[in-house]
Amino acid sequence: MMEAKNIRDMLRRLALAGTLSILAILAGCSDNTTGPAPTDETAPGSNATILVSDPVPAQEADEVRANVRRNESDTLIISIEEAIAIALQQSGGGDLLGVTLDYDSDDLNYECVVRQGAVVYVVVVDPQTGSVKKKEAISNYYFTHVIIIRPIVVKVKDAKERARKFAQGDVVECNLENVDGQLTYIVVIITAENRYVTIYIDADSGKERKLKDDGRCDDDKHRNKKGRGHYRHGHGKGYGHYHHCHCDCDNDGDTTQVPAGIISVDSVRTIASATIDSIRIDEVKLKVENDTTASYEVKASRDSNHYEITYDAFTGSFISIKQTGGDMTAGEFQPQVPGDTLVALSVARTAALAQVAGNVTMWTLEYDETDAMWVYTIEVEPAAGGERKQVLVDASTGLFIRIK
Repeated sequence: MMEAKNIRDMLRRLALAGTLSILAILAGCSDNTTGPAPTDETAPGSNATILVSDPVPAQEADEVRANVRRNESDTLIISIEEAIAIALQQSGGGDLLGVTLDYDSDDLNYECVVRQGAVVYVVVVDPQTGSVKKKEAISNYYFTHVIIIRPIVVKVKDAKERARKFAQGDVVECNLENVDGQLTYIVVIITAENRYVTIYIDADSGKERKLKDDGRCDDDKHRNKKGRGHYRHGHGKGYGHYHHCHCDCDNDGDTTQVPAGIISVDSVRTIASATIDSIRIDEVKLKVENDTTASYEVKASRDSNHYEITYDAFTGSFISIKQTGGDMTAGEFQPQVPGDTLVALSVARTAALAQVAGNVTMWTLEYDETDAMWVYTIEVEPAAGGERKQVLVDASTGLFIRIK
């Protein structure tokens, strides 16, 4: 078993080798330290998603509280960032999908879920010593988004304290995940009334979050199912898993495995950064259709402009781009497509406005399989009034094709 001092020595050596860039995500997230307290200009809960379960049986609640209170007293000597570094080293690198601190288990551990190529592992790290207690390939995981590398300041202890402003009780779980494109703590509390309350805390601001659709699904099809993002590893009850949901409805029940041969998230971020100068990557999402078809969907921005860019997940090849917001009149984009030379956005925009005078409200560039060509679609709001028009322009020649 490795002592904490040896772990830290190992981490320093790894840092000198440049292998710990992932630590920027979670700088200083140890549970036994606190960060800057969030300012409280508004009352807690004024803009929050809070999920509350029906009361659970008293025996269940008592068992959960007994586990939680036994583990709550444990001091986390190894910080989350150290645990992540250990987990990634054990997995040979890869993408971090989430970190779970489950107080309702036999022992309190870090459960780090890491994707390496086509395989997803859970790496269980002892928070006292940093030793790896278990590493195993898993298939029943519920994470859908990779945690994007970026600094955060909010500590686990801060997130737990903030969550307790909404519900008094014992913290059953405190997990770090990517929810709706934001780094988020999901805190589950069991109350004195034997209800599970789930609160979402922004990992950057320390404030509560309001999720899309308030974290619920219209048809209640996820009721009493595990929240996406959670993997039951230990021997604890894990009851809190069954009483919250923040997953993508269209992916519910999807057991498609990540196919072998896809490029990493870091690779696609690098490719996307070169697509448009000075672009900021806001979100990366992997879409898997089958073993041979998968894509990365990247949301990015520059100044006030917002883009959605799609790349082939196996080759990194550019598939499409759409500008959804910002300045549509003066922005430039020069597509780089292997084996073809395409005209700049300004050329296509000029051709489109020559057909329909007005204001450009959106544009896309993608390959038209039917016509076997790259096509700009320029959406124009006519100056003369009326419905918006979609003007198609040949991206290879800059010539007008048709209006639809």
